[in-house]
Amino acid sequence: MATTKQRSSSQLYIDDHLDINNKKAINLSTCTAATDAANKQYVDDAVAAVIAGADAMVFKGTVGTGGTYTIAAFNSLVVYNAGWTFRVIEAGTIKGKVCEIGDLLLAIVDRASAGVDADWTVAQTNIDGALIKNDFDANTILKADTDNNPVPLTVGEQTFVGRKTGSTIAALTPAEARVILNVADGATANAVCTGAEIDTGTDNVKYASPLAIRNSGLISTAASGEFSALAPKATPVDADELLMEDSAASAGKKKLTWAALKATLKTYFDTLYNLYVHPNHTGDVTSVADGATTIVNNAVSNAKLADVPTQTMKGRVTASTGDPEDLTVAQIRTYWD
Repeated sequence: MATTKQRSSSQLYIDDHLDINNKKAINLSTCTAATDAANKQYVDDAVAAVIAGADAMVFKGTVGTGGTYTIAAFNSLVVYNAGWTFRVIEAGTIKGKVCEIGDLLLAIVDRASAGVDADWTVAQTNIDGALIKNDFDANTILKADTDNNPVPLTVGEQTFVGRKTGSTIAALTPAEARVILNVADGATANAVCTGAEIDTGTDNVKYASPLAIRNSGLISTAASGEFSALAPKATPVDADELLMEDSAASAGKKKLTWAALKATLKTYFDTLYNLYVHPNHTGDVTSVADGATTIVNNAVSNAKLADVPTQTMKGRVTASTGDPEDLTVAQIRTYWD
């Protein structure tokens, strides 16, 4: 069919519908009035503006080997609009996120330059590694013994969940839990020991309350009258021990024997007083050190005897042996008679 062309340098008016028989109207200028015909570029720009304004998802391609971008190229992308969406076709770390094949990458921020990894989020659309709700029975939790491999773990009654040294996450037996908590078998959380048990040290599973400590034999710095109730000892012996705090060792507790205390006091008092030494006696009365004094033989003269009254002699008229007596003349005559 021959082509018919008609050119007009002025405005062409058509009074009826224009049928161009499935052909394109080409070389249209950008429309300005509401009744103007719109070219494709105008429509594309208008639609893109609406989508961008609403941050709607716009599929822009794929990321991975053979895709719109390689992973390295996509990680270098710094200009994009919110709503841009890409499908992952190669697993890897993309924009700082660990992605699997089938995941969707979505931009959530408009960037004209200097885009950052935080501008992107990942929607997991594949089911690789997904957990099915039927895997979870009652009283079941999620655990992972290896990377990226979560599995359900059902926990029974009266059971701890933990991990022993060199083992994996598991429901622990009471014995295993006690090892981790360092609690003796039979320990009771609210069992209080008595003061006597504190003194003897026979209980290792109960806890010591302030009252139990107060009722024990431990010495308190706040309580008064604790010593008055103790049994007395009249005479200490060298092996007896006293409690003290050593000021030269950060006031640590030490013991001091009675023998050491006496020796220390003697050394101290010897510096304050002269050490008396009993002299040796000479002359009519003699002695050696602290020994008994003795009168030297023939050393007592008449002058050293007691005075004798006139007409008196020394003797003894009293029965039995005893001290000499002053005898009168009459007593002497009686004795001689």
